[in-house]
Amino acid sequence: MTFWEVTSLSDRIQQRQILLSTSRFQVERVEYRLSSGQIACREVIQHPGAVVINPVLEDGRI
Repeated sequence: MTFWEVTSLSDRIQQRQILLSTSRFQVERVEYRLSSGQIACREVIQHPGAVVINPVLEDGRI
């Protein structure tokens, strides 16, 4: 599954769960229903005024 499959406009958010909330940012787990009917899950960092991309390495490290 690619990034664009998860974030296309036809996707629908099924559930949001706040994993961590601090005074500077919030981490959420978001479940989407894809146009194919499958459920995709991703973790999203919400931060006002900033953009961050965190890679996940093959061994699972962030």
